[in-house]
Amino acid sequence: MWPHLKDANAAPSSGAASADGAVPNQPVTPPPAQDGPSPAVTAPAANDDDHPTPAAERKGQRWWLRLPHRLMGAILAWRERQILKEDLRALDRHQLADIGLTPEDIPAVVDGRYRRHGDGPS
Repeated sequence: MWPHLKDANAAPSSGAASADGAVPNQPVTPPPAQDGPSPAVTAPAANDDDHPTPAAERKGQRWWLRLPHRLMGAILAWRERQILKEDLRALDRHQLADIGLTPEDIPAVVDGRYRRHGDGPS
């Protein structure tokens, strides 16, 4: 790892320095700082399929944990749309006109696509 410390585990029998300059029972010091710029460290590509990041691994392995919650949410949203459709169809033409709708507008209102006449994009 550090070129100036050949083998830190192989201590000479005496307290003298070994041939490579290591002194036993001395703290290990890091190598001297490099002169000049440090080499650039590049991050792996985001789409590198051979080496996925740990977060990508966790996300890929646990998608099924969110599935029941997402499925229940979709079922509840569908049921709310059905109730809205039933409630709007229960109104007669005069009641729908009071709120600015016609019977033909009901599917667009339920699907969230309805725009009032004159409420277009500015």
